[in-house]
Formats: sequence, C-alpha cells, structure tokens
Amino acid sequence: MVNQKVSNQKGLTVKDLVTTGIFVALIWVTMLTGGLPFAPNPLLTFYMPLGSALLGGPVFLLLVAKVPKRGPIPIVGILAGLIFFATGMHWDMDIEYVLGGLLGDLIAGTKKYRSVKLNIVAYICLCLGATGTYIAFFADPTAWSSLMLGGGTAQSYLDAMNGAAQGWMLPVILLGTAVVGAFSGFVGGKLLKKQFENRHYRMSDGTKAGLRFDPRTKLLLLLLTVLGATMAPSLMYEIGLVVLVALMALVCGEWKKAVLGFTAYVLFYLLTLAVTRTDGSSLQTTLMAFLGLFHKVYPCGFLAGIMIATTKVSEFLSAMSRIHAPKKLVIPFAVMLRYMPAIREDWHFIKDAMRLRDVSPSLAGLLTHPVRTVECLYVPLMMAASKAADELSIASVTRGIENPRPRTCLVQIRFRAADLLAVVCFTAYFAAGLFWKDVFL
Repeated sequence: MVNQKVSNQKGLTVKDLVTTGIFVALIWVTMLTGGLPFAPNPLLTFYMPLGSALLGGPVFLLLVAKVPKRGPIPIVGILAGLIFFATGMHWDMDIEYVLGGLLGDLIAGTKKYRSVKLNIVAYICLCLGATGTYIAFFADPTAWSSLMLGGGTAQSYLDAMNGAAQGWMLPVILLGTAVVGAFSGFVGGKLLKKQFENRHYRMSDGTKAGLRFDPRTKLLLLLLTVLGATMAPSLMYEIGLVVLVALMALVCGEWKKAVLGFTAYVLFYLLTLAVTRTDGSSLQTTLMAFLGLFHKVYPCGFLAGIMIATTKVSEFLSAMSRIHAPKKLVIPFAVMLRYMPAIREDWHFIKDAMRLRDVSPSLAGLLTHPVRTVECLYVPLMMAASKAADELSIASVTRGIENPRPRTCLVQIRFRAADLLAVVCFTAYFAAGLFWKDVFL
C-alpha cells in the first residue's frame, strides 16, 4: 500500500477534496462498467450489485491510501447516492450507499485507515449499498413494483422480475456482493502493494458563443429534467423533453452536441417503436427494460453534458459559495464532473501503450492473460489519476481556493432574463406532464 504522510492539519484539505473527486469519478466508472451488463435484464438484474463490486477495489484502496482521513469514504457514498437518485433508481439504494459510506468510514478509521483488511471491509460496506433496492423489493414486492411502475419502469420488466424472484436470492445477493467486493479488494491490495509501495486534467474554457446561464439555474433545470423523466407519461413526452434540452444546448452555443444528441435519441426512439411491435418474448422484455432505462436516463445525461461543457469550475464554485453549499461536497463533485471526460482520453492512451507491449485490451486478452491485462489497465489509469490529483490540488491552492473570504469571479454570477425564461419553460413543461398527461398519450 501507499504510505502517505498525513497532514498535520485536521480535517480534509483542498488537496484531499480534489483527490477524492477524481477517484469518485473512477469508482463511478467501475461501478457502471461492472453493473450495466446485468441491470437491463429482469432475470439478471438481481446480480447487478455483484457486477458493480467487481472492478472498484483497487481504485477505492488507492483513494484511502492517498487520503487516510475521515471524510472521503462517506463522500463516495453520498455522491454515489446522488448520482443514482438522478438516474431514477429506488430511494433505498441511495440511502444504503450513504449508510454504507458512513459505516465503512467508521470501520476503516478504527485503525487510522492503515489496515488493508479493514479498508477492504469498508469497500464491502460501500458495495452493499447497491443491494438496497433489492432489499426493498424482497421486503415488499408489491409496494416496490408500484413505486417503480410510477417512476416509468415497464410493466413487462416488473412482471418478469417478479416471476424470476426466489426467496433464496436475497441472501445470495448480499453474500455474493460481499465475496466479490472482498475479491476485488484483495486483488487491489496485491496490485497496489506491487506497484506503489515504494515509490491532465482539462476544464471548459467557456469561450463558445452563446447565452450564459447561472450554474444554479442549470442545477435547477437538471432537477426539473430528472423529475420530468421520472414521471414521464409517454415516449411523446420524453422526446419533447429531449427537444427542450437540445434547444438549451443551441442557445448555449453547443450546436454540435444538440444535433448529435437529438439525432441519437431519435434513433433509439424509432428502435423502441419497432421493439414494441414485435411478438412478446424474453428478448423483447430485455430490450424494453434496457430502452425504458435509456429513455429515463438520456435526457438527464444530455443536459448534464451540456452543463459540464458550458460551466467553468470557478463559476460553479462561486455559485455554490453564494448558496453556502459545503466545500467538502462541492469541490469533489466539481472535480468528479470535470475529470470524467479525461478518463476517456487516458483510456485511449492506455490502449495504444498496451498494443505496443503486445497486450490485447479486449475481452479475449482478459480471458487469456487476466493478470497481465488487469495490471496494464489499472496501474496506468490510477497513476494518471494520482498525478492529476497532485497537480490539480497545487494549482487550486495557488489560485486561492482555501481563502476563507467570499469567492469572486470574472464572470458575474447572477440571475438574468435568460435564466428566468429557461426556468419558466422547463417548469411549464414539467407541469404539463404532471397535470395534463392526456395530451401526451
């Protein structure tokens, strides 16, 4: 493990918060990569927590090694819960992630975050957060199904899920998630011990032509979009919501994102119509479950991408300072959003380097040479994240992020007529879907 010297300053420093934000982005990517193959299938969805726990162990352990203090583990749980809430997951999953982060922090903190075994137990606690929705399902399937149906989940998906559910599954889900989390943590401990024991980050320039919106307005629009997508009465309403987001992208100067985003959604919309006209089968149920999830998440992801592309970190931090949001959440959240696009760029560089070493960055390469492939993937990715965290924290401190006085920004952070118009449009569309559902059926 990495032996990092703990700062004499009590609490989390800016460097700690920046490091946490970067590694939260990596942990979220590993959760999504491992869990996505299972979630859309109503027969396999019960094993989604196992897949989500498979890949994140090394990243989690490196985070704890770099920031051995109270705070980062609960922040991971809180941000994971917020992200899953934004994507329309059951509320019990959000709560379980928060509780898992708090419990994991207490366990790892008993040995001052220097015990690898206890850090692995903390990771298991965090992974068990994904089981929250299934605990609620087995506790009361009828109430769970009713809530998810109201949130837009397809009836065929719920019927198939209820038909496949067996009483023995819940213990298997809980025990399996713990075992997979322990395995991932064990591999991570060995990997970090071997590679780290002794021993770019880009942000939006905000120069594109277009209207500028207050970051607080964008967050409010995102909340309205999440609620609208969750309560959407039909696909017609969903496509109208995507049109609204595309118009938002156009007025912000992101015309390419607007065209590509709307075109991609239209293609999936036509695919959904084609699937609904096929004969009922298990394949149709699986496709409808995936497409149903896609339609709920896409508008939120579309608008979030526009927010990231058009908001500087300094603007976001200034806006959050105006509403007195806690820095311990704001800084990691801002860094997480900004670092996610950099992961894709790092991934392309890593693949090129692996090919030069005659290592195949594919599923076949993972099956034939698992240890070598995992090492060539994880080590460069975590080294890049670690280096970015150090460089970014130094730059942030140099620019005065620790200054206790109110933040200033070259761009005036205030509500304008454009902000009011955008809020009115999104609110009116949300109200139309809530009170005049028949119009969209």
